[in-house]
Amino acid sequence: MVGAWVDVPCYSQYPELPTGCESVALTNLLNYYGFGLGKTIIADYYLPKGSNGNFVTAFDGNPRRSSGGLMGCVAPAITIAGNNFLRAAGSGKQAKDVSFSSISSIKNRLTCGQPVEMWNTEWGSWPGGRYAARWYNGHSYGLWGGNHAVVLKGYDDEQGIVYLSDSINGNVTRNAQVFFGTWQQMDSQAVVIE
Repeated sequence: MVGAWVDVPCYSQYPELPTGCESVALTNLLNYYGFGLGKTIIADYYLPKGSNGNFVTAFDGNPRRSSGGLMGCVAPAITIAGNNFLRAAGSGKQAKDVSFSSISSIKNRLTCGQPVEMWNTEWGSWPGGRYAARWYNGHSYGLWGGNHAVVLKGYDDEQGIVYLSDSINGNVTRNAQVFFGTWQQMDSQAVVIE
């Protein structure tokens, strides 16, 4: 193996959170650090929610439902949710939005033992069209067809694959070039705990 791998747990988002991949990915990330969360805690108590088209700093809709609203959120909302939980837990750790990082920076985080929540697609390849977009802090964030958050927990440059903790598909490998290309197309969104 030429790369890195860390042992991130993998909760399924079903049946409780049919549109809750973002909060379940955060749960998987936090549990890597030993917090021992059940899969619905972040979605139910720490994730900001709304219904006014603001999917950037809140989940637009309800992750417990499969319809109503835009049914998603992006990295700033997950960063807020992570920090809401970490403050309540009295932790010295913080969630950090590292969107728009380079691929080498993301890989370096893994090499240092730090998994990364990233946005990709449910099927692991190129997304459908961008159906919502908003500017926030000088960057454009969007929701795309097949929008899905996963935890990148490893990569192998020799084999050209990445290892994911995926709340729909379980522990999976994907083609690294396609994964990172899709991530970049979908606004290079990423969140870490540090």
